Amino acid sequence: MFVYLHGERQVAGRHTLFVAPAQDGAEGAEFRTPEGRPITFPILFEDGRASVPEPLARYLVARGIAHAARMNALNPRLILPRS
Repeated sequence: MFVYLHGERQVAGRHTLFVAPAQDGAEGAEFRTPEGRPITFPILFEDGRASVPEPLARYLVARGIAHAARMNALNPRLILPRS
């Protein structure tokens, strides 16, 4: 599943983000080692997009770290009142 970063600074180039959902309180065996220790996941964003497993994508979106859809530029006439 793809997740996206929004904003001018985050979308250009490559960025690596490290997250440990189990350390943050997220439930799920996929976030822990067989011994029960939290796993730290490196997430590589290229031009604002990263491919991650679905449980990790749900965590990133729920915490507000990433978005489920790429933000499209809006036409200002659609959001500003007419004069």
